[in-house]
Amino acid sequence: MSEPRETLLPPTAPPLVQALDRLEERLFGLPVDAITKDPLAVPAGWLDALAWEHSVDVWNPDWSEETKRQVIAVAEEVHRYKGTPYGIRAALAGLGLQSRVTEWFETTPPGPRGTFEVTAFSGEPLVADQAVFIDATLAGLVTSVVERAAPVSRGFAVTIGARLRLRPLGVAAGLRALTVTRGALTLTQAAPQLRIAPTTGAHLSPLNRVTARLA
Repeated sequence: MSEPRETLLPPTAPPLVQALDRLEERLFGLPVDAITKDPLAVPAGWLDALAWEHSVDVWNPDWSEETKRQVIAVAEEVHRYKGTPYGIRAALAGLGLQSRVTEWFETTPPGPRGTFEVTAFSGEPLVADQAVFIDATLAGLVTSVVERAAPVSRGFAVTIGARLRLRPLGVAAGLRALTVTRGALTLTQAAPQLRIAPTTGAHLSPLNRVTARLA
């Protein structure tokens, strides 16, 4: 026989109210991290489910634990400001990428009307023990993140560079061709930089694709 419970409910409380009272008691008995779901504090095994709960747009189970936590932590901010330059920068910041967004009318001469440029800088690999971190995979990832954070009607160009450090730069070699969404890609090995340039008629649909060339 179960022990009597302390409750503020009157004896005449209906069964549903009593059940909710018992559920509340059980919830408050859970560990604090299970209640708050803080992405910076929950167990690592919860991160994939937490990413789904926070509607993270771009996710990779192979990312490092630190990257996963940061991406989830900024998800609410990204959704709040989606479609703005700040939203794009916030989404890339979750991946540890510093970025700059330049509108078409801020360049000299002005770019194609309605487009913008994103310059992102990578300094660390997103996947643990990855020696090369500026490659076609990163280019596709940045393109996907910008696509989902930017207005669908806007065209964009992306440049990916590296923050120089006192160690060999992780830039992929031997690349020949790549297909990406919303742009054309060029890789320069000597000056590690990937550039995705806007093309006419792109961005009207996420199904638009163009062939990129890596030189």
